[in-house]
Amino acid sequence: MKNSPVRFSRFVYPVLYDEYVELHHAHLGTCLRITYEDYWAFVSYAQFRPLQPTHQEWFEAQVLVKAECDLPAIEQTKPLTESSLALAYHRWYWQHEIETQRDYRWLGQVAVKMPMDLFFYQELIYSQKRSRILEVGYGRGGGLYFIDTVLRLLNREGFLVGVDLQPAHIEGFNSENQSVLVHGDARDTETLEKAKAICPEYDLVILDLGGLDNLSLELLPMWAQLVAPSGVIVVEDLWADVDQRPVIRALDMFLMQNRQFGLYLEANRYPFLKGIVLQRIE
Repeated sequence: MKNSPVRFSRFVYPVLYDEYVELHHAHLGTCLRITYEDYWAFVSYAQFRPLQPTHQEWFEAQVLVKAECDLPAIEQTKPLTESSLALAYHRWYWQHEIETQRDYRWLGQVAVKMPMDLFFYQELIYSQKRSRILEVGYGRGGGLYFIDTVLRLLNREGFLVGVDLQPAHIEGFNSENQSVLVHGDARDTETLEKAKAICPEYDLVILDLGGLDNLSLELLPMWAQLVAPSGVIVVEDLWADVDQRPVIRALDMFLMQNRQFGLYLEANRYPFLKGIVLQRIE
């Protein structure tokens, strides 16, 4: 295990100042200050790669971790850190599933997503100029409607595709923006081929297939095939179980077997997201 590859931790988020960068560990409540030159080296650990001797300090500070080790260590947690609050939130959320109970709305349309998730999506779409978007498991369609309105607000043309087993009527859905609904089982390659026929590659793929059986994570290798270079795939609803080890094990296995993907560092600024965000780097 001495030469095992490492990646940056999902609990670490950078704060960029004019002359230096701080790496904040949301779980341990620690902070490591580095130069911009070192920051770009840190970013390269989005993918698993061998630990460089000059970065041993980062490994000891747990901002870099080995496979299957990116787990919250309860005995090391400082009270009221972002991570400890997020862990408590995820456990509470899955006891109530409040997004289905409270009918959060976007411009009158029920959106069965948490507001912070939607805020993250609009930032992602705007900053990265993403216009080819696929949501697998669109449900009642509120998430698609939200994305559709954001694309219209930005006056951005592209492809917006929703996949679900059951059709749903989405009031106000904009067909002029090349929006398409595909009906089929997300586990079937035939359904994937339908989405691929509409658009061969997508800038943003969202897997939202429920959190109790980790189906989104199970289907990650299948739907990741449609992610364009520099594109992002969001695997929602991963923290339904208190024991995070199976999720981290499956996630790291995917990253080890698919070296063209790595963690999307910007998502680490959102510790309350109920999933994980990966980017196709190559």
